Amino acid sequence: MTTFHPLSPLGTSQRDIWFDQILHADSPLYNLGGYAKINGVVDPERFELAVNLLVKKHDALRLVITEANDESGLAQQSFFPQLSVTVPLIDFSEQPDAQAQALAWMQQCVVDPFVLYKQPLFRYTQLKISPNEFYFVGVYHHLITDGWSIALLTRSLADIYTSLSQGREPDLSAFSYLDYLEKENDYIHSLQYQKDRDYWQQQYKTTPAALLSPCYRNQPTEEITSGKCHTFYLPRATYNQLNVLASELKVSSFHLILGVLYTYFIRTSQQSNLIIGLPILNRSNANFRKTAGLFVGISPLNFDFGADLSFTSLVEHISETLKRTYRHQRFPISEINQLAGLTGRGERAQLFDLSVSYEKQNHDANFGDCSARSIGLSNQMEQTPLTVFIRELNEAEDVQVDFSYNLAYFNQQDIEGIAARFNHILEYILIEPNKLVADIPLLPFAEVQQLK
Repeated sequence: MTTFHPLSPLGTSQRDIWFDQILHADSPLYNLGGYAKINGVVDPERFELAVNLLVKKHDALRLVITEANDESGLAQQSFFPQLSVTVPLIDFSEQPDAQAQALAWMQQCVVDPFVLYKQPLFRYTQLKISPNEFYFVGVYHHLITDGWSIALLTRSLADIYTSLSQGREPDLSAFSYLDYLEKENDYIHSLQYQKDRDYWQQQYKTTPAALLSPCYRNQPTEEITSGKCHTFYLPRATYNQLNVLASELKVSSFHLILGVLYTYFIRTSQQSNLIIGLPILNRSNANFRKTAGLFVGISPLNFDFGADLSFTSLVEHISETLKRTYRHQRFPISEINQLAGLTGRGERAQLFDLSVSYEKQNHDANFGDCSARSIGLSNQMEQTPLTVFIRELNEAEDVQVDFSYNLAYFNQQDIEGIAARFNHILEYILIEPNKLVADIPLLPFAEVQQLK
């Protein structure tokens, strides 16, 4: 008979995800995944042992969702005291074009939905590409992890595997995700929760206008629409210039990137303000930064500055807004949407149509003597009209920029155009940072020539 630790309520971010997931059953809407390319020979049995020790170390991997057993109708969660998993090895090495076939297999793996209740919410697989090249595939439900945790788990697994390879006892000490869940429950019943609610109610006394319209969908619908992702790379030299300018202005490079997006969208939408959904790490102490689990939340920042100010003044205002909002960032986005008059039904379910995520995480690891590089996979189910990911995964390499978009709002040509204009504005402000936002040219030279 399967046994679990005592039941506990879902955290605020978990609750929002659970509600949306049950509305879209059998959908990979909240699947997160990727693979590590391991250069060298991996011992499959040792690797599976390392994964089982990883599961023992990090209790978030043993988290299971249980259906409601009271009048609230809300799911709860528990933890397997022990959980044994298998990590199958799939051999592509004898097949033609092994890498392409492996990539297609992995992409399918990341869109296979999870059984939501009383089952593990992760899966690991090993793929053999050649005698000296292996892939490690990890897919997780967002209920148990976030981007920070995936990087943490990858490094932790590599450390365990390396210890086993060297005949050392792996370090299985780790902070418990339960500690965070207890603090989340305390927060919901705290005075700070009420203060945060009052703050967001003041921010959105009325429902602001939408930024984007679903021009590729004829009728409003509650059905989910699939998405795609367009990727390009900022040269490291350009990004270094961005860091220099940020230092001179006493802001961060992320503030500058937000300024570029603000410039483009208020000019093209002819609105005076822009609401951007910003994922927040929500790890308030050093222990939480070392804990696997779902911590991340999202805050809808209202940047209302118009266009009659210099770009340097704009990023200063952006920085001040972020600082002012920081103390209220824990408040659930679902409740902020409700305070703003959005019900979560129909065409518009949230305050923002644009989300921006800056990810500076170390995904590199060594499995024994084998180096590994992690690469993310998309579930191709982006529901926010446009999410921009700035991924600085290695300080010596180019910066990956992903434009993940919903097909009800954009097609590939639209996004390629936006990405090119984003890059153009960014390069322009490196030369002319004091230019008025209203006067910054939006179109690259090649696009201007096409219009003539």
